[in-house]
Amino acid sequence: NKDGDAAFSGNITASGDISSSGIISTNTLENVSNINYSAGSAVHGDIDLSDATIQLRSTNVGNEGLKLFGGTNSAASPFIDTDSFAQLLLKVAGTQVVNLKSSLFSVTGNITSSNNISASGNIFADSIYFGPSEAGAQNYVAVSGDDLYIGADDDLILQPDDDLVIQAGTTTK
Repeated sequence: NKDGDAAFSGNITASGDISSSGIISTNTLENVSNINYSAGSAVHGDIDLSDATIQLRSTNVGNEGLKLFGGTNSAASPFIDTDSFAQLLLKVAGTQVVNLKSSLFSVTGNITSSNNISASGNIFADSIYFGPSEAGAQNYVAVSGDDLYIGADDDLILQPDDDLVIQAGTTTK
């Protein structure tokens, strides 16, 4: 037409590449196995759909990482960010709930387990409570400043397989 726009009715078939310097708009894109972004000869990232899974990749160059987010402008939840391959952040409703690094697993909030919890290293806590969480039912070990408290609702039984030694400073009592 006189505006430079072309209109076609029916199918258009191409046996080679189709290039666009603008936006391609469509309702459905079918039979696509890979979508990538290239600048020159360098591929900066791609979406691979070729084996019935969705694989998202970014390059290992500079500070480029993998970010998955909902909503608009890379700020809405849910949000996953590899932050330059140094860590993986999981966010829910805009709040970071898990920070995973090579030497750190940090969770914001409570962790609940319906089975055993074990550690091959140290566990750091200000207080540990045992038994039910009913009001007044407190069997615990707690730290306050330099003091250690052991509390029991009823009897406190120490039952070692060998000696029980209580020591203040360097003096055994």
